Amino acid sequence: MTRPSRILALAAAGILALTSCADTSTGVTPTITYSPPALPACADVFQPGETIDQEQAAAGCVDPDGGQQMVGAHRCDDGRHLWQVDASTGAKAGWGFGGGKYRASKDAANDPAYSKAYEDCAG
Repeated sequence: MTRPSRILALAAAGILALTSCADTSTGVTPTITYSPPALPACADVFQPGETIDQEQAAAGCVDPDGGQQMVGAHRCDDGRHLWQVDASTGAKAGWGFGGGKYRASKDAANDPAYSKAYEDCAG
């Protein structure tokens, strides 16, 4: 189960527990407000030259308009993730392995270093 799924499952369990304890004799039902944790900006998660935090990258990020982005990654044969990020996320376009350095690249599809990384990833 992914981290966001676990958070939502825990929140749902909490709501169920609280509503089952409601005092229905007064006709008052407690109101519960759930606010998911704020996601970081994609530009903060994927910074050229910085290490990609695998868990943070997998949890998602927000673009400059505040929209949630789930950046795609290739799962490598050895268990690593190879992230390829588009500039529409607000981060500089590029790629990198989870736990490795993020590399800016305007066009990963034509980047020889990305091609080599993808070959290494696919085994």
